[in-house]
Amino acid sequence: MITFIGVGGINYMSKSFPTSLRSIEIVQKEEYGFTEENIKKFIDSMPCIDRYAYIKHGRSVLNEDNLPIEDIDTHFHLDVWFKSPVPTQNIINKLNSIGVKCELQQLEKIKKDDSAVAYLTHENVDKPTYPRENLVANFETDDIINKEVVKKSIRRNSDRLIDILNNIDNGIIKEYNLHNYISIVEYNTYKRDIDNAFNFRANRLRNEVTRSMECIFISGDSGVGKSTFAKKMASDRNLDIFVSSSSNDVLDGYGGQPCIILDDLRPSALGLADLLKLLDNNTSSSVKSRYRNKVLECQLIIITSTLTIDNFFKNVFTEQPETIIQLKRRCNLYIVMSKTSIKTYLYSQVKRDYNLVGELDNFVLLQFKSLEELKKEEQMDIVKRMIGSAGDMLKSVSENLEDFMPVDDNDNVFKLLDN
Repeated sequence: MITFIGVGGINYMSKSFPTSLRSIEIVQKEEYGFTEENIKKFIDSMPCIDRYAYIKHGRSVLNEDNLPIEDIDTHFHLDVWFKSPVPTQNIINKLNSIGVKCELQQLEKIKKDDSAVAYLTHENVDKPTYPRENLVANFETDDIINKEVVKKSIRRNSDRLIDILNNIDNGIIKEYNLHNYISIVEYNTYKRDIDNAFNFRANRLRNEVTRSMECIFISGDSGVGKSTFAKKMASDRNLDIFVSSSSNDVLDGYGGQPCIILDDLRPSALGLADLLKLLDNNTSSSVKSRYRNKVLECQLIIITSTLTIDNFFKNVFTEQPETIIQLKRRCNLYIVMSKTSIKTYLYSQVKRDYNLVGELDNFVLLQFKSLEELKKEEQMDIVKRMIGSAGDMLKSVSENLEDFMPVDDNDNVFKLLDN
């Protein structure tokens, strides 16, 4: 089957045509019996019709005073949506039975519903328009046509599209911040151009020889503040953050953020080759992801793990020909956190290992009060904030704050005394 795409969201078919249709536009001249009266007969005789809209088109012959004296080339456009597919031949037979001379070439398959509706008044194309009051339909058409008019205006604004594409190519617009720069209507209108621009930039970045990126490895037990510390480092540099999941696709959802935090990274989530490629400070390359490989253009990657960097490497990569040196030299800064301290190490090219640079108190945990340091009212405020509207129910059970008492055992934080 050969398909020609025409204006108004219509597929013009040739050589073959679907044997049944869910929606269709019928275009025929009045002189062949396609009058408003017969259109109404057709609609009334087809209970399978769900929605319909029709309008009369034609050109007026004007007199010397520029007033219309007669209409020529008059014809109707009828758009019909059926409740379920209807055989094409049944449609033709029904039209012929009410006096409309109709053949296959008068039937056009509707491809885009909204575009087809707007085409009835010609408001989404560069043609003389028809008044909306001339449009007859059993559904609301104004909102549909208005949206198509906006799309038409956007399509004609080539300067705006060029501006969007240039901002993507220059790295100003990224996938993660796209909504900050364009509207949903622009995205819907330019989606193909936008996707092509992102692919174009990714291919260009993939071919770049060098890149500048820092990698940091943070290790420590759970609860020492690794994730909070990683986010603070990114925030201090004013870098937008992508925090990866702990799944096997660590880059799922990455949209070009300048900082990637591989939070609680499991050694099994990446093969060694993919990990080293991901952390390569100098050479740009694509990294494997589930749906499509991602090209990184970030400035900072931070890995957090409960394992030391040696154990992280040893647990999974013992059979790999690469040495841990490849991982350590990429993660130039190594941070070891405990509940009391933060130790920082820098990689030495000469020593081929880390040198201890300094140690400081774990200021990340110091900013949070322990439960024992909170006053009873502060503890109650935490409970009320976390349980939300359920706090009103607790008030009906307890008359005062004395009913909420801190307890010493480790299994409970609060207990509610029986009335």
